[in-house]
Order: sequence, then structure tokens, then C-alpha cells
Amino acid sequence: EATILSARSDDSDRELAVVKKKFPFLHQKFNIDSIYGSYSLESLDIGARSFTLVKNGRTVVIVRKKFFALSDIYGVEIVGD
Repeated sequence: EATILSARSDDSDRELAVVKKKFPFLHQKFNIDSIYGSYSLESLDIGARSFTLVKNGRTVVIVRKKFFALSDIYGVEIVGD
């Protein structure tokens, strides 16, 4: 379990989210309870190269690691409105 706090100097003790790791069989999954609601972050493959962020049963973000890059580069697709 990890707690994410605000980075603002006037608000640095404010808790923004709590992240809890789940242990599914073949891929990573995290539950996130934040000031903006509850989310699930789940890897789509064993190599953890792509993830989805889900809120209320709807995918809101898809993150994919770029292949053939010299460093770790990720693409982010915001789904919906």
C-alpha cells in the first residue's frame, strides 16, 4: 500500500490517493482510491508493456510502452470525453 500526498507546499500533508497492489495470476493490478474516485490499473500483458486505467467499469486511459526505443517511452491514450 502506498499513499500519494500533494506536492504543493501549502498543502503537502493532504492525501490524494491510496494505491493497493492486487495479486492476480499473470499480470499486475492495482486499486487506486483517490480524491477523484476509485480506479483500477491493470497490465494487459505479462511483460507489463501496456496498462488500462478503469473507472466505474469504463476504460479512461490506455498506456503503451513504445518498442525499439533507447529508453522507456510510453504513449498515453485518453479514452472518451
